[in-house]
Amino acid sequence: MAREVKSHLIPEYSKRGKNVVLYYINPCPTKKESACLPARKQSVPTEIALGINDIYPELVKHVEQIEAADGIPFYQTRFEYETCATGNASMWAMSGGEIADMDIEKSLAVSGLEETIAYLGKIEMGLFQDIEYIEFRTCREGCLGGVLTAIDKYLAKGAVQKMIKRFGLGRRLHRENIMRMYEKGEFQSEKKPAKLTSLFGAHKEALSIDSMQEIEKVMELIKGTDCTACGAPDCRTFAEDVVRGDAALKQCLFVGAQKRKKS
Repeated sequence: MAREVKSHLIPEYSKRGKNVVLYYINPCPTKKESACLPARKQSVPTEIALGINDIYPELVKHVEQIEAADGIPFYQTRFEYETCATGNASMWAMSGGEIADMDIEKSLAVSGLEETIAYLGKIEMGLFQDIEYIEFRTCREGCLGGVLTAIDKYLAKGAVQKMIKRFGLGRRLHRENIMRMYEKGEFQSEKKPAKLTSLFGAHKEALSIDSMQEIEKVMELIKGTDCTACGAPDCRTFAEDVVRGDAALKQCLFVGAQKRKKS
């Protein structure tokens, strides 16, 4: 949506001599990339990312006015994405909502940071090879459980479920519109493969049963509390790095302390 606004709406208003500021409102701090922040030299920012929790108290005051306002008739819309909303869009905020709107039978939804890490580890072990698509959300209950949400995640889930019932389920865009946008490259990632590799790392080979047993032995040795002092996000990841040869056991502070006691 932001890309469509920048490529269509902003140029149109700029021709009229009007400045446009793009505000991205979200419950997720991972969306606050440097590209969304105003440049230091700019007196007027063009793109700003906000958490919904920052503006919710003021925004909720105007909700009734917005609901009472007359919407633009569909036949007067000028852009492809300006079509009526459906409950399908609201489903994307919930864990499982993404795959619910797909025609992929062999799919799986996982939510929660610990569960996401655990299942990514299982995938590296070679499990779930029959699954064609896995939806991962590091926040419990999906985006509804984000750290910048304005209300309790379960209350938010109930509100979204009411919205789904109100709007009903259906396709927001016709297949022809989607295919036309796809042919124009609208759904292609702006990040190059090399950039994605630097962000997420290179693909790791699946671990064997023997390697998994070695990891358990390392876990028994370090007996850590996920202090992350070694640089790994948790002890199990560190143990895996040791087995793969990407880290040394002596990098663990607990192991170093035990050696000093013995000496």
